[in-house]
Amino acid sequence: MNTNKRIVIAFLFMLSASSDSMAQTVYGFGIKSCGTLLTEFNNAQSGDLTDKGIYMADEAWVQGYLTAKSEAGNEEETDHNGSMQWILNYCQTRPLDKLWVASYALVKELKKKK
Repeated sequence: MNTNKRIVIAFLFMLSASSDSMAQTVYGFGIKSCGTLLTEFNNAQSGDLTDKGIYMADEAWVQGYLTAKSEAGNEEETDHNGSMQWILNYCQTRPLDKLWVASYALVKELKKKK
């Protein structure tokens, strides 16, 4: 095998290895489904104090995610109510998506508005 082929193969190997190491790991409430979020929201609206507490933790997770994205150099902005209403609307049409996917979609939407 000539040197140029070895360089190309080595480069492709490093490229694939680096993309794996850049994968995002999500912890906590972000891994729940949108369907679960909607159930918690609806139960909280009906007066279920347990789900109200869990939904408040979901909200805090989303706000933390948005803050982290902002600190990373993304300057998208919205208020708490606006962000959560957007997430709930997103989840209505995509109940199988994860909460972090909905939150990431919101970040992308806010970037479009800048």
